[in-house]
Amino acid sequence: TYLNALTGQEITRYPVATTNGTELLNLTRIYLDAVFHPLLTDTAFAREGWRIEQNEEGEWKFSGVVYNEMKGVYSDPTQYLYGAACAALYPDTSRGKDSGGDPLHIPTLTREELLSFHKAHYHPSGAKMVIHGDMSDGELRELFELIEEKVSGFERSEFEPYIAKHTTIPSHRSVDLEFPADPKKKAGEPLALVAWPLGQITDASERVLWDVLEGVLLNGEAAPLRQGLIQRGLAASLVMSGTVMSTADCVFLVGGTDVPRENPKRFAEGVREILEGIVREGISPKAIEAVLNEYSFQLQEGPLSSPQGVQLAANISPRWLRGEDPIAAMDARARLNAARERLTLEPNLLTDLIRDRILNNPESVTVTLKPSHDAHRVAAEQEVARAKAYVAELGQEGIDRVSEINTRVIAEMDDPTQLAKIPALSVTDLPPSLAPFDIISERDEHGPIYRGTIPSTGIVYSRLAFDLTDVPDQLLMYAPFLSGFLGNHDTSRPLVEYEQDVRSRTGGISFGVNLDLAPSTNQERINLIARGAALNERSPDLFELTREGLFETRIDPIRARELLNEEISSQELGLQRNGHSAAVGEAKKAVSELYHRGSLLGGFQQLEFLRQLRGRLDSDWSRIHADLTQLRSACITADNARAGLHSDAASRDKHTALLERLLSEIPSGVALAPHQPGIFIPGDPLLGLPVNTDVAYIGTAQRLPLDPNSDLLGAMLVLSRALRYNYLLPEIRGKSGAYGTGASFATQSGIFSTYTYRSKKENLLTDIETIRRIPTFLRSMDLPSSELGKLIIGTASDFAQYEHPRYAASGDFQSRLMGRTRELQERIYQQIVRCTPEQVRQAAEIICNASTAPCVRVVSSESVLHQAGIPISTDRP
Repeated sequence: TYLNALTGQEITRYPVATTNGTELLNLTRIYLDAVFHPLLTDTAFAREGWRIEQNEEGEWKFSGVVYNEMKGVYSDPTQYLYGAACAALYPDTSRGKDSGGDPLHIPTLTREELLSFHKAHYHPSGAKMVIHGDMSDGELRELFELIEEKVSGFERSEFEPYIAKHTTIPSHRSVDLEFPADPKKKAGEPLALVAWPLGQITDASERVLWDVLEGVLLNGEAAPLRQGLIQRGLAASLVMSGTVMSTADCVFLVGGTDVPRENPKRFAEGVREILEGIVREGISPKAIEAVLNEYSFQLQEGPLSSPQGVQLAANISPRWLRGEDPIAAMDARARLNAARERLTLEPNLLTDLIRDRILNNPESVTVTLKPSHDAHRVAAEQEVARAKAYVAELGQEGIDRVSEINTRVIAEMDDPTQLAKIPALSVTDLPPSLAPFDIISERDEHGPIYRGTIPSTGIVYSRLAFDLTDVPDQLLMYAPFLSGFLGNHDTSRPLVEYEQDVRSRTGGISFGVNLDLAPSTNQERINLIARGAALNERSPDLFELTREGLFETRIDPIRARELLNEEISSQELGLQRNGHSAAVGEAKKAVSELYHRGSLLGGFQQLEFLRQLRGRLDSDWSRIHADLTQLRSACITADNARAGLHSDAASRDKHTALLERLLSEIPSGVALAPHQPGIFIPGDPLLGLPVNTDVAYIGTAQRLPLDPNSDLLGAMLVLSRALRYNYLLPEIRGKSGAYGTGASFATQSGIFSTYTYRSKKENLLTDIETIRRIPTFLRSMDLPSSELGKLIIGTASDFAQYEHPRYAASGDFQSRLMGRTRELQERIYQQIVRCTPEQVRQAAEIICNASTAPCVRVVSSESVLHQAGIPISTDRP
């Protein structure tokens, strides 16, 4: 099941999708009711939106789920940068406003204003509905009747969505801003972004042209605008770059991280200089054809990130709401063909777009963003001042009212009688086994190649895995960096030629490092994996280009510095956005030797290694080059390779012969001294990991005495879901104000973990204590059969989700590498669907009786960690 709410600057979308027809009706009934008939009580507004409350010291602070989420968003400098550009470029339309809410202004919104806004804009007459899927006439009729029921109480109106048109302001404006930086850490490097408004683009083929231009200029390591900025030292990596066409007024943006501190505006100047050079020299037809073929492949493969119907609705709904023909908007292939024809007739069309719509555009905005300790101090002082001023205006009667609402926020629970009215599936509606979820119909071994048959729309997926498990730690830490080099630098020919061939003749080739646990040994297995896809008729190109990327990619210090700068910048931003993943990973590493080596490949330890590597480039390149060369020559070898191939049955033998030829050309390797495991020493029970953010992420891990053969694995998964929905969400999201929280259990390693996503920094210790009280909750937990049934259904759905063929092929090969049999997966699935209250109680007792408390890791700013009295990890970057 897929369900979400997506708030944009002009529209809000509410997608829901499922593979179960009954569930589609249930969820549609609930969602239509929530969208068109929300209760939105004052308690719900205070909990989910914003409220003011006193902390233990008696200080008044703003809180609330959305308020705290947006504080986290505004801790991400790239989001801050984009918002500032929109505000400067579009002061006259909704594009200049933040649809999520600026934390400075969220506390000015009243519940009455929100209700009025909802009544005016969330009306069926202003809504467009897209239904997509394999449904019978009877199911479709039932769905229509349900929709009619939910909108029957409204009067039809001639509702016209208010989409203001931007008025051109003919000037090139510059905005210089400071971004709050943690005063206990180095402020960091500036960011910059330059943006040009493109107006309203209604012609379908012109929209494709801008997509193609984005692909030519920015997508790929050899893309001229991207490569030019990085090679000139004007940015470590690009962010928020490309054409935004999801709104009425389109915009072209280019943003960069780590721009020159002494002259941040040099970034925008460099963008213009590079674009001017491209206009003078032209764009090669081969580069354009590569992007067009890439676009065509994506259409044939289908959407990867969301269900097909959800993606279809996302593509057509903005245009439909603006009055465009929704049927015409559905035909992506026709749009591509029209754009291809225009490019054939007008070979200079893309450079004309650059010249006329960007370089000669009378309007543009440049934003530079410098991290500042003073800005951090001022923002903190202003937040305190706003809270004091708000309370002063309330008076005693208002304070009493606020206290009453806050008490209800903490105490209010969902009414069981109301919850019982929500339509739901029963456990008997679940498939009896995993088979219905399995789109891979046949598997076999063919020498060193593992093969699977998959409904792939004429596409073949390949995988090559090279075992790194026995590589010593000092070399293993290079593995992610080496995989970043492969296919991303010159081979026996320039990178631009190799990359154009990959884009024009395949569906993409990538290299990466993967760590997983093998059930047979319960030990980690580490692989460097080459992944690729191509149309069936292009499989010879796929295997030849994979070979070239693996064995011919050159390694030199100039490209090494570029890749290191880009990866370091990307990982730093990732820690700010997804600190909960890093916190859980560090906690797992501290409680189990099974996760120790994974920390060498990602997270804080890998980031610190990359920073040290960058510092050694000038003085120690010969040693670095020797280590990278040794790792490649010792591990990417014939005797160390395993291959995976997934395609339709008719073309499988042809692909197999080609893959066998590739394997026969892989050289033998030079033996390394094998890795010698050290003695595992558990980590400290509580540590902080500092990053520049104004919220906190908590991760915990606890090793439980359950092995992969236990009969309680399914019950533990069900219990983890119960903890999330019945305890952590009400306590940590509902009462404390974090945006998200959850619990999970790793069936292979026996690690039970929890996390919070963007906890309110003032409630950091409270949230940690809430997690530590899980045993107390479990001892009094009561799960009636109806509630257990819901938990079983949700757990089974998570365990056996539908996957796109690309991801199904990858997961199937990974399972084969690790020795995870279909029988093992089926056994856990059966444990889930047959879970009993007694088994859940037994699982709860295991957590309650654990010999050690959960290990806690907190990702937040050093100032927040210091205030909370949380010791700082020595592994910090």
